[in-house]
Amino acid sequence: MNAALLPLRQRLPGRRQWLSTWQARTARERRWLSVMVTVLAITLIWLLLIEPAWREREKLQRNLPQLRMQAAQMRALAEQHKSLPAPTQARPLDNAALEQVLQVHGLRAQRIAVTADDVRLQFDAVPFAQLLQALASLQKEQRLSVRDASLEATADAGQVKGQLQLRRMGNE
Repeated sequence: MNAALLPLRQRLPGRRQWLSTWQARTARERRWLSVMVTVLAITLIWLLLIEPAWREREKLQRNLPQLRMQAAQMRALAEQHKSLPAPTQARPLDNAALEQVLQVHGLRAQRIAVTADDVRLQFDAVPFAQLLQALASLQKEQRLSVRDASLEATADAGQVKGQLQLRRMGNE
């Protein structure tokens, strides 16, 4: 025996009892026990290591065509994104630019207050449809979105009055 392993083998608890039990078995029993332990070890290795990996591999193979299709769609969208024009720089916010957009849509604000990225507008009896068109233009040209709106209908049909707070998009 290997001298280095001898102390380790002597220290194992129950080793002598197991060894005496093993040697008390006939050669045929020892062979059958060895075969059963081997089969049990192979079964455990199969159930704990190989079979779960095999199932996962099959699942991945089933999902692969869908994943490839999604990757192709992403590439197509990336190419489409590259072909889009670069976003235009919005002009600095000032009263004159805002009044010009409002005039194009036939609107006049009672009060305009402009800060760095914030605009407050107050209207008295303006056509609602034209106000929506003006807001769409402000969103497209100045990158302004409605942050807060307080509108109420007037006695005239299609007319509203109220206040709007607009904010430069991307500065929420």
